[in-house]
Amino acid sequence: MRRFLLLVVFAAVLPGFDCKKRGADSYVYSIFVDESLAKVEGLELGGKPLTVAAQQPTGKSFEVTLAAKEMMVEKNAVVSMTTTCGVSRLPAKITVGITKSDSRSGEERERGLLAKGKNDLTATAVLMSPPRVADVYLDTEGSAAPVTVGTMAVDPAKSPHRLPLGPCPTADEVKIGGASVGRMPVVPRKTAADDKPGTAFVDVRGGHCYESKLHLYADKDKNTENMARSAPKRLEPQQRVYVVEIDDFLKAPPETVTSKDALPSRTEIRRCGSTSLFGTGGLTPSPIAPAKKPKPKK
Repeated sequence: MRRFLLLVVFAAVLPGFDCKKRGADSYVYSIFVDESLAKVEGLELGGKPLTVAAQQPTGKSFEVTLAAKEMMVEKNAVVSMTTTCGVSRLPAKITVGITKSDSRSGEERERGLLAKGKNDLTATAVLMSPPRVADVYLDTEGSAAPVTVGTMAVDPAKSPHRLPLGPCPTADEVKIGGASVGRMPVVPRKTAADDKPGTAFVDVRGGHCYESKLHLYADKDKNTENMARSAPKRLEPQQRVYVVEIDDFLKAPPETVTSKDALPSRTEIRRCGSTSLFGTGGLTPSPIAPAKKPKPKK
């Protein structure tokens, strides 16, 4: 399935750029590539690698000069990102232009503004399939052995460690101390608010027993006497890799949440026989939490 990745294209008169000297029919663009999913190593447009113009806190900007006749023409692009397969070359389609106007007069007007040094004109259409993302948790009790997914090491200090899964056959292979212990075929979690990364955890030592407990939240003004009470569900033992929904791993869930979902929930993963702040054995209801309503747009 194709998805959009955030690449913002700015048509700008950059320092030292003179439309008259270089010709009024060519323009310099700065293409910003978001790195929230994975570290960006490079960007190619039309088979040509682009120069990194700036490294920003949330991504990289690349520069490209295009003739006026190339505006609004779809071009093949390749975004290189660091994934669990090393550096992955991900195909994309990019269309750049000065204006979103569908008229000749509108485009000419925008070109006139650009020639005068305006740099707030944006128009882009970027289509690509970004890498799948996994949130990976580690239970390191009893073992400090290194864990890798594909070629990428999982940092035990991060909980979870967000990993971009590459397109190679071994992208989701989990190894402990260099030995393969399973795979991690995660898929995005669907919520009313948005897609969330798939989740999994690894029992590094092995031999632990785990259970999953679903906690439901409701507005504090609602009557919850008839709300179903869910008992904890024991996970299949003797595994090292568990691909399950996780919101809270080996820690108690929050007492309140803010969500756009009609009936928010959180899934807690805990050791067998553990109790959370919601009651022994998970047989008591989750505390009632108000779901904040979004502020109306002005």
